[in-house]
This record gives sequence, C-alpha cells and structure tokens, in this order.
Amino acid sequence: MSKINKENSNQNHLRIMYGIGGHGNGHITRSAYVAEYLQKLNHKVKILTFGQGSDYIRKYYPDYDFIDISGFNLYYRNGTLRPYKTFYEFIRHIPIYLFKNFFIFIKILIEFQPDIIISDFEPFTQILAKTLNIPLVGIDNIVATIRPEKRPVKIVSRELWFTNSTIRLFTRNARYYFILSFAPELIKIKKRETNIIIAQPIIRENVIEKRMHTRDNGFILVYQTSDTTIDQINKLAESFSDIKFIIYGLNVQNRNNIIKKQLSYTEFIDDLSECSGIICNGGFSLLSEAIYLKKPIFAMPIKGQYEQRVNASFIEKKGYGVFNKNFDADKFRYFINNIDKFHKNLENYQQIDNNDFLSKLNSVIEKIGKKRIKPDYGYFFARIINIWYVKFIVYIIKKISLYKNKNK
Repeated sequence: MSKINKENSNQNHLRIMYGIGGHGNGHITRSAYVAEYLQKLNHKVKILTFGQGSDYIRKYYPDYDFIDISGFNLYYRNGTLRPYKTFYEFIRHIPIYLFKNFFIFIKILIEFQPDIIISDFEPFTQILAKTLNIPLVGIDNIVATIRPEKRPVKIVSRELWFTNSTIRLFTRNARYYFILSFAPELIKIKKRETNIIIAQPIIRENVIEKRMHTRDNGFILVYQTSDTTIDQINKLAESFSDIKFIIYGLNVQNRNNIIKKQLSYTEFIDDLSECSGIICNGGFSLLSEAIYLKKPIFAMPIKGQYEQRVNASFIEKKGYGVFNKNFDADKFRYFINNIDKFHKNLENYQQIDNNDFLSKLNSVIEKIGKKRIKPDYGYFFARIINIWYVKFIVYIIKKISLYKNKNK
C-alpha cells in the first residue's frame, strides 16, 4: 500500500460508514482498498454492501466490520444488459429494500454513529446521508458518463434519458464528489461545481506491485464474461493462428493457440502484467489497470451499457487501443498492426500509484474532521421515524382513495 502521510495519521479519527455498490468488481475492489487505507489511518470503517460485494468481502476481507444489506439486481439476456428491466425492477422493489435496510440503519445510527458516509454508487447509504444531514463523500467513475466535453458515442434520446435518470437516482449531491478518470481532459466540470474533484483511478495494490515487473511475453489476454462470445473468440483464434490467446471467464476449449484459465485474481494480474495486449469489456477498473501497466486495449463494451461505451471511446480517443462492438477480424488486425503505436501513447500516461486520489481524499477527510459537530442522534432517530410514519400514512390514504374510486 502507498505510504501513509504521518501528518494525516494525526488527524481526528472518524467513524466512517462505507456503502459499496454490489455489482461489478471495480466498485468492490477499489472500495476495499480505500477502506483498508482509512483503517490504517485509525479511522473506524463499517462497510455496507450486497450481492457480489458481500461475497467479495466475506472471501477476501473476513475481518472487516461489514453488514450485508438489500440492493438492486442487474438483468441480462444473451449477454446484453437489459437497462429498462433493471431500472423497472429497482423502482418496483424500492419499498422492500428500504423496509429491510431501515432497521439495519437504525441499529448503525444508535451503535456506530457515523461522522461521514462514503458511497461508491450505493444508493441507500446516500439516501441515509442526505436524510440525516451526515457529510456525504461520493466516489465513482460512472458520473463521468453524463459529463463528457463532447458526447463520445451515438446515443438515442431514450437511452440518454434513461442513463441520466439512473445515475441521478443512484447518486445524491454530496459534500464532496470524486470522479475517477484516466482522461480528465475529456470531462466537463462547471466552475460553480467546486465540490467535484477529478482524481486518477484507484489501482489495486497487487497491480501496483507489478508495475516495475511488466514484460511482453507475446500473448493476448482475453477477459470476457458472456458465453455468447465463445464462437466469436474461436473464429478470431482460427483467423490469427500465429497469436497465442490466454482466456479468462469463458468455457472455451484449449487448443494450439488457446489456453483457458479459471478466474484467479493473482494469476490474472500476473498475466495482465505479461501480455502484449488485452481484449476486454468496457469496465472502468480493468481498463484503468491495463493503462497503468501500459497494456494496449481492444475494448468490447457489454451491449446495453452506455457507460462502458463511453469508457471504450475514451480509450480510442486517447490512442490507448481500439473500441469495437464485436470481434471483427479487420479491426483486430488493425489493433495488432498498431500495437507499438498504442504502447508509445500509453508511455505518456503518468500515474504514481494512488497518490493523486489518496492525497485528495486525505484533504477532504481532514476538512470534514475539523468541522465535525457531534450529531444529536436522538433527534435524527426521531426525525427518521417521523419521515417513515408520514410516508406510511400517505400510503394508506392512497390505498383508501383507490378503494373508494373502485367502488363508486
């Protein structure tokens, strides 16, 4: 882990509630890193997550102070995200999620009494922070999707509305909001938005350790998660029989130039540091780690995920690789023929571990700590009970009105 600034270790020790989005390895792995860093500064951190996030914390960080909460699901069909189904089911289940999480939050307010809430695209901890006026710090990359200097990819108005609505639903106006980006010059921030901080991506510690030991062993690393791409991978391998492919995430058959591996974080990072280039989706964290290790990228975003299309378009615009919608042989040939040019462009990207993000986070934590006021949790408890009571009464009145209208 990056060295801790001794000055910052002497700042007020805070109780931090950390909400982590439960889908996508990026939210989970970087948040676990940040939580560990904060704990080494002697802050008390309580993690709240769900789904994949809960599984990851249980497996890799069993000693963390962690609570499994209710959260939303992502819906796919044939490897394509179903955004409207995902959005609809989230809206439909909000009352259930709120009811289940309500008692968890009350218990935390009484026993833990957080000074700060940090959220990495986890909606319910953000709602709690805004309801009770607890300082909220947001950390994610997805907000950059709706803030490009110029719209990087084509999008129909319906998809744009859905993307904006989803992001605004899952985020709240935070005291400070970190937008993580490997292309900050492509993001538009208004002058009055002084609470928004652009920072370089958060890189996992075991990836940082590989930075000084990268090499080119002459193979292409493939990370895909949808079996619908198996036939395309096989055809690509047949067309480029002189190239060795190491593949994670797919149930392909081993053959002369294909080696299938079971997903292992340690082995995958070893292969990432030794590959000539990588074929992957448009997930922000893996793209960021490939850039950090100076590995050219053939990006194929998951269909239906506008955020991944934006990420991939930034890769192409920066000259770090190519953005393609499928395993097009001509586009892949272009990628291979220009891989040295992509390497050269990647050499211009400068990032010293996680120093940029951590220094900015330390500053934010210190500012909040200096202005910290001991919350009156008795008042907060009464307030939230009243809010729920009023909502319950409104709900009952609506049901009575509907019943009366039906019986007129």
